[in-house]
Amino acid sequence: MVISKRFLIRFLMQTFILTYLSWSVIIVANMFGIIGFNTPFGMLLFIVGTWSPTVFSYICLKKNGSIRGIKDFVKIAFSFKQKPFNYFMVFAFLLLLYMPSVIIIGANVDTAWYLVFPIFPLMIIDGGLEELGWRYLLQPTLEKRFHFIIATTITASIWLIWHLPLFFIAGSGQSNMTFSLFAIFIYGGSFSLAAIFKISNSVWLCILFHALINTLSIYWSVAQNFLATLIASVCMVALSIAVVFYQKTIVRIKWINLTCFLCFYF
Repeated sequence: MVISKRFLIRFLMQTFILTYLSWSVIIVANMFGIIGFNTPFGMLLFIVGTWSPTVFSYICLKKNGSIRGIKDFVKIAFSFKQKPFNYFMVFAFLLLLYMPSVIIIGANVDTAWYLVFPIFPLMIIDGGLEELGWRYLLQPTLEKRFHFIIATTITASIWLIWHLPLFFIAGSGQSNMTFSLFAIFIYGGSFSLAAIFKISNSVWLCILFHALINTLSIYWSVAQNFLATLIASVCMVALSIAVVFYQKTIVRIKWINLTCFLCFYF
C-alpha cells in the first residue's frame, strides 16, 4: 500500500507522539516509584504505545480512501490464504534467526513448551499488528522513491528509534538488552520482514513472523549474545536481498519470454 508523502509524515508523527508520550509516563512514574511496568496501569500505557502504529495506520488508510472501515482493515491484516512457498520463507527466516542462538546459547529449559499456545495470540495483538504501519504503509511507500536496500534501512532505523524509550523502562524486554545488539537484531529482522512482504504482498505473514519472534524469545534470547545476533542478522539480510533479487530476475525472465513469444507470433 503506497500513500502520499503528507499522509506518511502524519502517520509517523502521530505514531511517535502517542508512543513516546505513553511510554514516557511509565519512565517518569518508575523514577518516582508511582507505578511499575508490570502494574495494570503500566501495562495499559505500554499497550497504548505498542498499538500506535496500528491505530494510526488505520486512520491513515481510512482518510486516504484505501479502506472503507474496520472490516477491510481486519481483512488486510488476517489474509491467511497464501502460497505455501511464502509460509516456507517465514519459517526459513525464523530458522536463520534462532539457529545461532540455539547453538551458541541454548534454550531456556525452565520455560514450559506449552506456553507458546497462550502467548502466541497475545503476541499477534501486542507486537505483530505493528506491521500494518511499518511494513504495510512505511516500507512500500519508501520503496517508491528508494532502492529496496535503502528503503529497508530507513524503515529499520525508524523502527529502532521508535523502540528507544523501552530501554529506559525497567521490566521491559529491551531493558535487559544492550542498544547496539538490539540494533543489529532490528536491521536483520527489518530486512527479513521487508523481503517477506515484497515476495508475498501479505502483511499477515509479517504479523505472523513478528509474533513468532516475540513468542519464541521466551526460549531463545534475541539480541543477548553478540556473535549469535551478528551471525543471524547477517544471514537474514543476505537471504532477504537474495530473495528479492531472485524474484526480480524471475519476473524479468517471464517478461523476456513473453516478449519473445509475441514477437515470434506476430
